[in-house]
Amino acid sequence: QHYSKFAPLPMNNCLATRTPIFIDKAGNACAVAHLVRVSGHYALAEKLDIHFHTSSIEEIAMASQGSLGDDSKSKVGAHSERTQAAVQLLRWAKTYGFTIAELSLIQPGYTPRDQCLFAMMILGWPICTCLVALSCILVGAWAAAGCPD
Repeated sequence: QHYSKFAPLPMNNCLATRTPIFIDKAGNACAVAHLVRVSGHYALAEKLDIHFHTSSIEEIAMASQGSLGDDSKSKVGAHSERTQAAVQLLRWAKTYGFTIAELSLIQPGYTPRDQCLFAMMILGWPICTCLVALSCILVGAWAAAGCPD
């Protein structure tokens, strides 16, 4: 509860699209990184940020299986460090009673549909049904058009 009320959220200063940021340049952590830090695993949070700065929890979980899509010898060291960081997150999650599905719920959605559902949850269904429906249509059309600037 403290995080959701008082912690500054990480800022996306690296991509033009809405994307997860594990830890931003100012040190502000996403909710999952915050949980890892406050459990005493600060170094793990930093390692995850190095290898998964803009990744979803699902992408980190997939990387734990070594599914990086690049088997070149020049990337073997980085590949193993990245995979090890992902495996360490899975071990951390199990130790602290989280599933990947639960950690994914903590991370907000980044599709236009997810953003609209989040807005309805925050603003309340009766108040914003029409406004959110209109914005969902506009955001959906914008996304379908390839998200032009």
